[in-house]
Amino acid sequence: MYFCYTCLTAVDSIRDKLPQLKLPVQIAIVKHAGEVDGKSTAAHLPVLAPEHVRIYTFPDIPAFNPADVLLLFPGENAQPLERLWEENQNMLASAASPCVICGKEHIRIPWKTLIFIDSTWKQTRRIYLDAKVQGLPCAVLEGGRSSFWRPQRGKPSSWLATAEAVHMAVTRLLELQGCAGHVDDLLFFFRFFHAKIRSRYRRDLAVSE
Repeated sequence: MYFCYTCLTAVDSIRDKLPQLKLPVQIAIVKHAGEVDGKSTAAHLPVLAPEHVRIYTFPDIPAFNPADVLLLFPGENAQPLERLWEENQNMLASAASPCVICGKEHIRIPWKTLIFIDSTWKQTRRIYLDAKVQGLPCAVLEGGRSSFWRPQRGKPSSWLATAEAVHMAVTRLLELQGCAGHVDDLLFFFRFFHAKIRSRYRRDLAVSE
């Protein structure tokens, strides 16, 4: 075990070896109670960015302020992230703020918190239809391709694992700001487990041959 799925902290033997990230926005992950911890990539994120990532177990979720948040989910009224960015920048009148990634000043991100739903597709609809989630501004990420080793059956490769979706969303925001920095270490555990599983698969395949 590399981290605790309950307290979401790394074990002592590797804690000082892990990257610790600061993000330009807060990340709220709404997890279905039926989601198996070991099958989700959401738990990776608060270990790597503890000051900026929080996981809520549905239905115990806060009442989000629609003016401050953006839900990343392919809902009925969802629009591409880039389109919502443009619309909100017109209202912000080019307000700027210092970047926690590179230290330079960039156009301010219109949202304080990005919200993600962490569950199977069957479980997702119940969360999305909850009164605290319905009505929140909603965006979709276009152009993604998942490398998750446990994809949902019958779903396209554009359906990202939670860690992939968070990484892609934050990366897109940094690009829209004009920031040259990156948050690739959000995928630290994702890449580690991906490589480990691929290595095991190749070894098992070689034995079977």
